[in-house]
Amino acid sequence: MSTSATRDLLLKIRQLIESGKLQASDCPIDDIKGSVALEIQSNASTFLPSQYKEVLNDYNHICNLISSTENDIDKIRLFLDGMIISLSTVSEAIRSLSNKDFFLRMHPGASTIPN
Repeated sequence: MSTSATRDLLLKIRQLIESGKLQASDCPIDDIKGSVALEIQSNASTFLPSQYKEVLNDYNHICNLISSTENDIDKIRLFLDGMIISLSTVSEAIRSLSNKDFFLRMHPGASTIPN
């Protein structure tokens, strides 16, 4: 699944919870954690090592704050928001900026990336 498709799915799950069509106890927390982890891992090469470490630290922090059996709707909302934000770190814009930073670091005399 692509990052944008995963993000769209998380937004739909959040909407279902907000509307009451999905109960907090039925939210697939472990599946969400796994899907977001796969998205982050599959895009690891688009980050500088320090960026990747920061993204993983943030992801792990969010995951450690919620159990798979959480029933508190507010905690689940915050969890979903955190996962959506985690996915936004692997968006095309962030990848482009990361690649530019990496290129400029490897080519110190360059001021722009060649076409």
